[in-house]
Amino acid sequence: MSDSDYSPLPEDIGNIADYYYATDDIILSNDTEKDYTGTTPLKMKEITIKTIIEKQSGFRITFDMRPSDAKYVYGQIYKNGVPYGTLHSLNIISTVTYTQDFTGPWNQNDTIELWGWAADAGVTVKMFNFRIKGAKTTFINTLT
Repeated sequence: MSDSDYSPLPEDIGNIADYYYATDDIILSNDTEKDYTGTTPLKMKEITIKTIIEKQSGFRITFDMRPSDAKYVYGQIYKNGVPYGTLHSLNIISTVTYTQDFTGPWNQNDTIELWGWAADAGVTVKMFNFRIKGAKTTFINTLT
């Protein structure tokens, strides 16, 4: 059999995969302000992943948080209802943007959630500009 007669099997062609890396380019966002007055953690925002994000991939998540009073409020990124990111706290009446880079794997229909709460009853946490940032590149892994 000559090389011209060879028809490669799919696994011989190589793997094509989309990979993401953290940048400041917005991929998805949920920017509307959401307020919550309560001391029990509450899912305030959610973004659903529509594609598989490989283990070697990553992206950046940012959100803005502001309390109604100079008392502690908290915000944290969750993955599918489970705490996943750094717990952030704020106790000054000011808007602060929080940023954290994450790596995969993330599966299709996984959810990235923003949870918030206050330390004291009667204090409102305000969350907005919940954004996933990054860029996509395609790699073709060829076999030699």
